[in-house]
Amino acid sequence: MLALTLPLEDGKLLAGVDVADIGRTALAILKGGEQFIGETVCLAGDHLTGAQYAEKLGAALGEPVRFQSVPYDVFRSLDIPAADELGNMFQYYGDFDQEFTGARDLDRLRELNAALKSFDDWLAENASKIEVK
Repeated sequence: MLALTLPLEDGKLLAGVDVADIGRTALAILKGGEQFIGETVCLAGDHLTGAQYAEKLGAALGEPVRFQSVPYDVFRSLDIPAADELGNMFQYYGDFDQEFTGARDLDRLRELNAALKSFDDWLAENASKIEVK
């Protein structure tokens, strides 16, 4: 069985976005003009838990994937590039989930960018490119 291992607490939502949606949404904001002056637009295509990401990955890959949560401090101690920075980033996401994930209004974002991809949409386009080792 495959595992999706992240420093993300069980049950916490993680905002995800297709990198191509960043440019499309920025363009929509620029075209929107004055209505966006002074406004912050927080971007996401989906809000999912680690278990939901794993379940969707498994369905797309045709192989079960389980979510494995790693404590922030344990992740920061791993001998991988940027372990401290990634551990800190995910801890911020977890500790301030309302301010981070909660700030991303998916319905409003889809009004702004109708092509905004959900994780399912992203998987439909990219699952065949995921190399499982």
